[in-house]
Amino acid sequence: MGERSSFGIGASGVGQVRAQASWRTAEIALTAAGEQAVREAFAEQARREGEWFAPLDEAERARLTGLLTRILRERPAMGVTRCS
Repeated sequence: MGERSSFGIGASGVGQVRAQASWRTAEIALTAAGEQAVREAFAEQARREGEWFAPLDEAERARLTGLLTRILRERPAMGVTRCS
């Protein structure tokens, strides 16, 4: 693999490291600020999900989880593919 150069890494939290061997290839990495932003976003989403599902009792949550798992498992059979 060729030498790498870094550019665009700053306070925004996202940096890009490009492989010199191919201009078509780019690797994206988080800065420390970016990693912190992701941790905060995940914590906030978990809090919101807790609020959304708070009205459900344990049995209802288990049923919903089972139904959602089934939907996700059946997606390939429905012709839906995951975006890369």
